[in-house]
Formats: sequence, structure tokens, C-alpha cells
Amino acid sequence: MEKTSHQWSPPIWILSLGAGLAPFAVTLVAPAIPSMAIDLNADSNIIQLVLTTLLLSIAFGQLIAGPLSDRLGRKPLFFGGAVAYCLAGFGAALSHTIEGIIFFRVIQGLGAAATVAMSRS
Repeated sequence: MEKTSHQWSPPIWILSLGAGLAPFAVTLVAPAIPSMAIDLNADSNIIQLVLTTLLLSIAFGQLIAGPLSDRLGRKPLFFGGAVAYCLAGFGAALSHTIEGIIFFRVIQGLGAAATVAMSRS
């Protein structure tokens, strides 16, 4: 029996990593929710908005990313989403208020939505 080796091209690797941004963004913050509530002196219900707004922005962002990619192209939207994801991650990490973290997580969710939608198209 002969084994075939699959050689994936670099774009396939990049698209695969882009598809993993959304699940990574969700699971990254979930264990930190209790310590965030303590550090930010915020109610746990408000802290859970960090995760909820991220999920909603990923879901609705994909609805926007599809038609937007038809106008702008898939490659610019994919890389723009990846840059937005990274910059918003830095913004959330440097934020000292829960409102700032929620804002940056929404931006991060929109960036992840663009990469996920473009990796599937």
C-alpha cells in the first residue's frame, strides 16, 4: 500500500490559522473571567459581557464580511481582519476598564469574523 504525502501550500496554512482565530478568541478569555471580576472590581454579569459581545460580533460580523469581500476582495479583508484582531487584542490587554475591554473584544470579534468568513470562501 502506497502512502501519499500531502504538501499544503502556504496560503492553505494561513487560511487554516485564520479559521482558528474565532475559537481561540473565545477559549482564551473564558478561564480569566473570575480573576477579571476581581481585578476590575466588576460584577460577574458585566464580566460575562466580554464573552457574549465577542460571540455576537463574530456571528454578525460574518454576515457583513461576505458582501464586503465581494466589493473589496477576499485577501484584503482577510489580512485586515487579522490586523484588527491583533490590534484589538493589544487594546484589550492594555485596557484598565471593563468598558474598554468589551469595546476591544467587539473589534476583535469583527476581525475574527472576517478571517473565518474569508477562510471558508
